[in-house]
This record gives sequence, C-alpha cells and structure tokens, in this order.
Amino acid sequence: MLLNSAVTRAVAFLAQLVLAFLLTRSDFGVYAASMSVAALLTSFRGAGMGQWLIQGGSAKFEERAGDAFWTSLTFNLLLGGLIMGLAAPAADFFGDARVQAVVLVSGASFPLVTMGAYYKNTLAITLRMRDISVIEVTSAIVRYGLMVVLAASGFGPLSFVLPVPVSFVLEAALGYAYTRDKAWRRRSDPRYWFPLMIRNRWIMLGTFVSTIALQVDYFTLGRLTSLELLGVYYFAYQLTYLSATLITENVRKVLFPGLVALPVERRAGAALRAAQVGTVLGAPVLLLLSAVIEPLEGLVWGGKWADAVLPIQLFSLGLPLHLMTTVTQSSLQSDGRFRLWTAVNAMRALCVAMGAVVAGVLFPTDVATITGMITLSLAVANASQVLIAFRVQGVSPRKVISTCLSPVALAPLALCLTIAVSSATSLPAPLAVVSNVVVFSTVWAIMTLALDRKSLVNALSAVRTAAKGNA
Repeated sequence: MLLNSAVTRAVAFLAQLVLAFLLTRSDFGVYAASMSVAALLTSFRGAGMGQWLIQGGSAKFEERAGDAFWTSLTFNLLLGGLIMGLAAPAADFFGDARVQAVVLVSGASFPLVTMGAYYKNTLAITLRMRDISVIEVTSAIVRYGLMVVLAASGFGPLSFVLPVPVSFVLEAALGYAYTRDKAWRRRSDPRYWFPLMIRNRWIMLGTFVSTIALQVDYFTLGRLTSLELLGVYYFAYQLTYLSATLITENVRKVLFPGLVALPVERRAGAALRAAQVGTVLGAPVLLLLSAVIEPLEGLVWGGKWADAVLPIQLFSLGLPLHLMTTVTQSSLQSDGRFRLWTAVNAMRALCVAMGAVVAGVLFPTDVATITGMITLSLAVANASQVLIAFRVQGVSPRKVISTCLSPVALAPLALCLTIAVSSATSLPAPLAVVSNVVVFSTVWAIMTLALDRKSLVNALSAVRTAAKGNA
C-alpha cells in the first residue's frame, strides 16, 4: 500500500506540476467550484454499501454482496442524474459558463464508479492490498496522463474530468480480472434496497458531512472571492494534500478492514498505537514538501504560483493532526459507530464552513490570511474529533495527548525552524532545496531523539514486527 500511494501520488504530483504550466489560475478555480457542487452528491456514493460490505467482513460477504452491488448501482445512477441537473444552476451561481460543462461530465460519468468500487471493497475484505494497489496505480497513470494530454490540447478545466470515466471503466475491468466475481449476476431483492439505505443512513450522512468539510471552503470562497483567488487556494490545498495522502490513504484502506478483523476489546488500543506510529513516521514525510516549496516554486514555475507558497506551508502545519483523524474515523467505522462518526464529521464541516465564511467576508483578496483562518478552524475541529472518538472508545484524553502530542508537534516545529533558516541564508534555489531537506530532516531527528525517543522506538518496533509478519 505504501508503494501504491507513493506511485499514485507521485503521478498525481507530477501531473499537478505540468497542469500548473498548461492551465490558468481561473481553470483551477472553475474546477474547484464545480467539484464543490458535484461532491455534495457524490459523497452519497453507493448509498453507504461499501462500508456496510466491509464492516460485515468475510463471514457476511455472500449474504451482503448482491444487495451491496445493486443498491449502489441504482443509487449512483440517480445521483448522476441529479448532478447533471445542477449543472446550469451551478454555472449561474458562480458566474462562469464553464462550470456547467464540468459538472455535466462529472454527473454523466459518476455511475461508472460502481463496479470498480465494489471490486476494491471485495479485495479489501480479504486484505488483498497488493491487487488493490495495482488497480489504483494503473488507473492513476491513465487518468493523470490523459489530464496532461487534454490540457495541452486546450480543453481547459474539462481536462480534469474527461479522463475520469476512462479510469472508472479500467478499474472495473481490472477488479473483475482479479476477483472473477460476476457482480451483475448476484441476486438482490429490490424490496430490500430502500430499507438498506435507511439502515445505512448514518454511513451516508457521515460521508456527506465529511465531504462538506472537504468542499465547503471551495463552495464558499467561490462565491465570496474571485475564481482566480480560489484557483490559488485550490492549487495550494491540492498540492499539500497530494503528499499527505501518501500516508493517510494507507491508514484508511488498511486500518478499517484490519480493525474489523480484531476482537472488539483490542481495537481502541490498536488504533492508538496506529496513531502514534503513523504520526511519528508520517509527520516528517507530510511536511517535507513545505520545507522546500519556496525555492522549488521558483525552479519549477518561475514565480507563477509564488502566492501559493505561504498557503501550502500553513496547510502543512495541520497535516499530522489530520492523519490522526484518519485513524480515529477508521476506528469508529470498524466498531459500527456510524452515528458518532457522522457527528464528528459534522462538527468538522461546521468549523470549516465558519472559518471560510469569516475569512471570505473579511479578507476576500488575501489568500494567505484565508488559508491561515481555515487551517486554524481545521485544527480545532480535528483535535476535538480525535479526543472525542478515543474517549468514547475508552481511551482518556490524557492518554491520547501523552501518546501523540510530541509526534504531532515536532514536525511542524521543525518546519518553522527550517523556513526561518532558509529565509536567513538566502541560498540559490537549487542549493536551497537540498539545504532545506537536510536542515528539516536533521532538526526533526534531533528533536525527536531528544524529546520523544520512546515513540520513535515504538514506531520502529511496530514496523519491524509488521515486516516479519508479512515475510
């Protein structure tokens, strides 16, 4: 899974670099605004059947598979139609006709996600992560490769969405090749579809509010600021979180089915250990890009995206805490606590919405200040979510803080010191990139060994144990 995410995010990162050359800030803004509309409905993807299928584990797979597939397909067809119906109103709302075309393509291609998602969930239940990795890496290479080709051909913001249906079909074909599961032949009684949706209402609602938390800033800023400023904000956010998903996606995909396989009484302790290991080893990786982004931007784009540098650095400060929320959400889902999962996601969405509204109203032309306020809102929401989720599972806030505070705090502190040193030295850009990597890594290692050696030892021990188990 690490290799999967490394390759997938490397492809996405490289595509982002090229797209930043080929597309305008406004193109990025149009796409961000369009997705903020489409994602509100795509968050209901599959009517929660994927999580329901995984949560049942291998023991209930045959019982649930048919209903999961057919309910998902039916629901996704309806959602695709609704998304297409929102295309014209969305273009009017944001004042740009290009939004309509992007939303239309997104809606039309959405039902195609069903088959690939079903197969990946099937593989996840049996922890066949290598097969999932092949599917996702292949899909990413095709999707992002087509984005670059279309952008170079002058398709503008449509370059982001036209490759999506191709990648969905490819994932379905590869998933079938690995499972040989003829999902379309599985039986399901339509009379049970609606009751199943009602049963999974907390899964759907939780996913919906989680998506709101991810999209409400784009939606709000697209209305309160210019699409060009939104393009800078979106570029900074995406570039930051492309590196973050190297860690968070592995945690999410592996931890949810992995915790389901554990006895209930062991899950909270396992989640806390996963949070510690993930933050100790993941935090420096998450923040490495921000340590070099200022000289790197000059080398790659020659100042075109200079005003995105500070937003990228600000977003990065909250990434270690964001990683912890991935752990806690997987833990809640593995226990079937979907109502609480929905509640903590709703809290996060509300905090982000309030931050975006206040920032957009008070500072409509200052992307750095907007980013800072939203980052602060996210930090408050994420910290609250982590403490609440663990407390409900029997882990005290004091235990969580003592276990994870140092890993969460040390990497951002090392980043701040690296930025200060880089500003003071004013080295040429190529040398500054190398220097910043060395300074950041050294400062983080020294602080971790001096202040949190025990967590580092525990993390390395966990990695060695996992490696032996896989061997």
